[in-house]
Amino acid sequence: VGGKKDESWKWKLYDREKEDDLLRQLQGCGIEVSDFAPNAFAELYDEVHVKKLSRLTQTGQGLVRTIRVLKVLLRADIFGVEHGLVIRAKYQKGEADQRDSGNSLSMRFPPESDWKESIGAALALRLGLSKEMQEEYFYIDIPSHQVTEEIATSRTYPGLKTVYEVNTVQVWVSDSMETKLACIGLPGGTDFTFARREKNSRVEGDGDLVITQWSWTLIPKDGAHADGPRVSVSDSNMEDMLSSNSATKKPPPRRKSPSPNSSVLGDVLKSGPYKG
Repeated sequence: VGGKKDESWKWKLYDREKEDDLLRQLQGCGIEVSDFAPNAFAELYDEVHVKKLSRLTQTGQGLVRTIRVLKVLLRADIFGVEHGLVIRAKYQKGEADQRDSGNSLSMRFPPESDWKESIGAALALRLGLSKEMQEEYFYIDIPSHQVTEEIATSRTYPGLKTVYEVNTVQVWVSDSMETKLACIGLPGGTDFTFARREKNSRVEGDGDLVITQWSWTLIPKDGAHADGPRVSVSDSNMEDMLSSNSATKKPPPRRKSPSPNSSVLGDVLKSGPYKG
């Protein structure tokens, strides 16, 4: 009528097909989904197919999950003394979790992404720092970057072997006396709290409220935190804790401007995709 084009619609079971494929893939490798924690299968699907933060590969030793982790060692010169930012306490799903206590800022990032481009997202999502603040008050110590790899069996997904590629890098505050950085406890080096939501597209609701208490701690002369260089890869309800085999490098001398071997964070943000 009136020249209106006839249209026909049909439901496409695309997501369900992918869920079934993932289920068959796990079961085919002897991994029982019934052993997973509640909602864990939905979280794995979300991680692999929606957020694309990991990939599953069939090997001669079975199914292997590969995750890339960015570990940011945030450093600041507080009243002439070098400090590092670590987690003091973390609350998720209404419960306190002390397993992250003493860990540095960390976040998973997609396998195809560049680690330098992911730093901006990590500072925004974990600390609430805007792109403008990052460009003005932070810079990356490029020579400090190192990569380590570990293999472990996931606690969240029993039977699923996981390879963790950990990218560790130091990021420095260029001017710790700037009062605009009060949101992260500067210039006094005081503890502060940041809250965020972790949304799972396969689970209804607003997502889990994650509350993190952060603390600035003195950096020992060897450049490592007193409890050793650890990494947390908890994200989207993941609590697979690892201990890095490599030693954290000694931080560069105190300075308020980037060295020739350092990269201003703003340059990295302008050169790659960033969503604050």
